[in-house]
Amino acid sequence: MILAAVLLLLFSVVASTDSLYFHTYKYQLHRRLASRREHLYHTANICLFVPQTYLMFCVRPSGIWLLAVAILSITTFGIELGDVLCENDSRRDLGGVTSAEYAMHFAMSAFRAGFIGVFFANTALGDFVAPAQLNSVPLPLAALGWCMVIPGAAVALFHVKLCFAQPMSPREDLSVSGAVSSAKVSSS
Repeated sequence: MILAAVLLLLFSVVASTDSLYFHTYKYQLHRRLASRREHLYHTANICLFVPQTYLMFCVRPSGIWLLAVAILSITTFGIELGDVLCENDSRRDLGGVTSAEYAMHFAMSAFRAGFIGVFFANTALGDFVAPAQLNSVPLPLAALGWCMVIPGAAVALFHVKLCFAQPMSPREDLSVSGAVSSAKVSSS
């Protein structure tokens, strides 16, 4: 599980940067009418990340709890697909998604698939039919898990709060769109 823990850590660093800097600070996707659906996908994703990480790294689940990890993982994949499919419309007036953000999304997908794959590679089929239990894991692994779960829960609550943010006025939205478009032109 060391490899899974490293991949989780890498995922979390990249995802936090993408979410807090690009989505929340730079583009304010939660306030843009064209991007509200994208923000809802991001909110759902972080809200599922918290129990998923708890069940994968803070404890060792079996039975129905292990099935919950599988369901959370599949659901997260569906949410990520929805996010990718809506980004074109969501970011059209911003000039699309930047190359840096595409690279981050690619890395996040690889890291997430990696830690989920390693987790399930260390799971026997019999663990799914075993009695429902949350067994202990080595302390370093549990500590890393909690270091992701606690801030993850705070970010999830923050994202939910942002769902109720006042939408930008057309003038504000235009100033964000114009600033982004200008930055893309000057960086070309």
